[in-house]
Amino acid sequence: DVASEFGLVTGHVFGDGSAVNGSTPELRRCGWAFCQVEPHGEGRVVASCHDPLPGIIQEVPLAELYALLMAVRHCSPEGPLVFHTDCRFVVDGFAAGRAGTTAGTCVFAGTWSALWDAVDDVGPERIEVRCVKGHATRADVQRGVLTAWERKGNHTADKGAKQGALLHPDLSAVLAAHERKETAVTMLAR
Repeated sequence: DVASEFGLVTGHVFGDGSAVNGSTPELRRCGWAFCQVEPHGEGRVVASCHDPLPGIIQEVPLAELYALLMAVRHCSPEGPLVFHTDCRFVVDGFAAGRAGTTAGTCVFAGTWSALWDAVDDVGPERIEVRCVKGHATRADVQRGVLTAWERKGNHTADKGAKQGALLHPDLSAVLAAHERKETAVTMLAR
């Protein structure tokens, strides 16, 4: 991680979520990350943070939302926070506001509620959430789909989220045992 000068972020911040063992929901482990990037040229990462997603629910959209929550909680009291994400769930949820995300029937309502409390603490007028193309290529930059600094920010957040997911305890022995049992059951079922 790159520590910011005061431990806070402002300006253009990119967030992401990722998972390991994604094909086995019971063993899936997610991570989240955010990074602040200077918005010119190739983009220089001036601050970054990543960690495993806490809690029993390990789903990538939740990790993506958690990255936004952590960025807002680490937002500098000076200047705006423009959060870039490749997760439509987060972009649409933020646009829907508190009422559209915190009802009992809403997915991850508790995390959305925590986010809205953090947004209220910072000042809602200071937070903006934008969609950025995920896994963009240099060709995407050349075609004008996004800028080089946006690509750098998204790539850095993606890499950090993967690192965050790997910070969970190692489950390779459990995963191997699960796969052996799944294979045995499949063979018996034939």
